[in-house]
Amino acid sequence: MNPDRRAFARHLRARAAAAVREGGTFRFDLRLTNTARAPLQQGYGACEPVVVSREDTGEVVWQRGNDPCPAVLLGLNLQPGETFTLGTRWNGRDSLGAPAAPGRYRVRTALWGFGATASFRVP
Repeated sequence: MNPDRRAFARHLRARAAAAVREGGTFRFDLRLTNTARAPLQQGYGACEPVVVSREDTGEVVWQRGNDPCPAVLLGLNLQPGETFTLGTRWNGRDSLGAPAAPGRYRVRTALWGFGATASFRVP
């Protein structure tokens, strides 16, 4: 991580990813809060990493990045105390489109060097 990113990261508080089932899909959120007394500005990519794997085997069943990802840098300006949520939805299917088998899974997501994981169950 470069020095500017380290300074930026010192003023953020990360909260772990939450895995929430919404109908036939799952939503994963990573929340970052500005703890500084001044606004923080940073760019981030349109395709931040997200990986879903089985807890029992570690097998990766889905990850963002299998499709083309536009090389777009999005700007973010966080005011003091403001929280940014990076959210992703997963349709419960593997990277080839087959339904994921019932069982326990883990999602990993990251932004600016902050990583978070959450466990969840596919019925």
